[in-house]
Amino acid sequence: MNLPLLTLADWHAAFESGAADPVSLLESGLSRAGEAGNRAVFIRLTETRARPAAEAAAARLRAGKRLGALDGIAVSWKDLFDQAGEITRAGSLTTADNPPAAQDAAVVSLLESVGAVSIGRTNLTEFALSGLGLNPHFGTPANVWPAAEPLAPGGSSCGAAVSVAAGIVPYAVGTDTSGSVRIPAALNGLAGFKPTSARLPRIGVWTLSPTLDSIGPLAHTTADICTVMQAFHIDSASCSDRHFKAVVPEGLFTEDAEPQILAAFERSIARLAQAGVGIIRKPLRALQRLETLFDEYGTLVGIEAWQLHQNAPLQTGIMDERVAQRLQSNRIYPLHHLFELLTWRARLQKQLAEELQGALLLLPTTAIDAPPLARLENDREFFAEANRKILRNTMAGSFLDMPGFTVPTGLNRNGLPAALLVSAASGRDEYVLHAGKTFAGLLTGDAALNRRRFE
Repeated sequence: MNLPLLTLADWHAAFESGAADPVSLLESGLSRAGEAGNRAVFIRLTETRARPAAEAAAARLRAGKRLGALDGIAVSWKDLFDQAGEITRAGSLTTADNPPAAQDAAVVSLLESVGAVSIGRTNLTEFALSGLGLNPHFGTPANVWPAAEPLAPGGSSCGAAVSVAAGIVPYAVGTDTSGSVRIPAALNGLAGFKPTSARLPRIGVWTLSPTLDSIGPLAHTTADICTVMQAFHIDSASCSDRHFKAVVPEGLFTEDAEPQILAAFERSIARLAQAGVGIIRKPLRALQRLETLFDEYGTLVGIEAWQLHQNAPLQTGIMDERVAQRLQSNRIYPLHHLFELLTWRARLQKQLAEELQGALLLLPTTAIDAPPLARLENDREFFAEANRKILRNTMAGSFLDMPGFTVPTGLNRNGLPAALLVSAASGRDEYVLHAGKTFAGLLTGDAALNRRRFE
């Protein structure tokens, strides 16, 4: 096949027609993963794990006994998930001598029990501590969208996003602490979902921030995201509401962004309003408090990451200096700041729920387009500012434990992917999935944006 099968629907159609089976599609994905432009996507391919799983799935397909929608379909895992016999590297050289995992992470076991074929372990920003996706140790997978120069893939789940966007696998599983699923999904023209942090078990998953870490998928369409989340027992079909209300907050989160980002965002809001979505524009005090809160106390992710990993930067010359510097910048905060942040978090979650009154929250997923890779690699000040801006909107939702759905909305006037972030108060995961899928249908027909690059 010259063109990759991008979506779960593409794979199902190939299975049903007999045009392909799990084994042939796995081999196609492995071949694509080995192409020169994709060699930084994976830290390790797991062929010896994948091939027997694909063969078993192919036998079930021939017998008419498929286990479900994900049976026989390849998936990539961010290199934070334990797999028995594999070393979980977290994108770092500091973990090279760690022992292999004794057992699979809970979510790996769950998906493989319904037939998922685990093709490999994807690259990420070291320790998952950046929204840009650079990794000097294992290489940086370039953003798939054509531009005058290579662009950042977004992070920290950079390899996860590119493994899907490049047509190696139809979906990937990553982690999201401050935007690490939603951002790379947005920059590569994909859908991506961050659940409420406690909804999926994190047993066997490398920890960055115990409070904020969450697990979520990336795929070409919102329908595919909903299918994967259904396998995780979070079902968008449990919601049937067609009368949506959504708040567009006034102030920093929607106004301080690049012009092409704002234009694409307002285009989407206008289309949703025309389709009958009740758009409410008003300031949200809970969001407005965050900037001064983080200035005063530091960030929750930063302080928790420092408490867990403060010995890692001592390995001078081994860590990415940008990651080490970001970790060390949090040593100035006394431990009581962590307790202050947790207290404020609970207070602001309650306040936000009261302000939203059951409505959704709509934002641009990022305030900026994907920055040029070369400048990020060579200009520390530019890197720091770009990282701050690209994390801003998603980080707010993470701090408030909001489920968030990145929905592709087409291309902006720079010819790069545009994305809408659909969120709601903590715990309303099914509703956010339902709304995101509905909005994607209204805005783009839930088409796979990356298909344009292959046609």
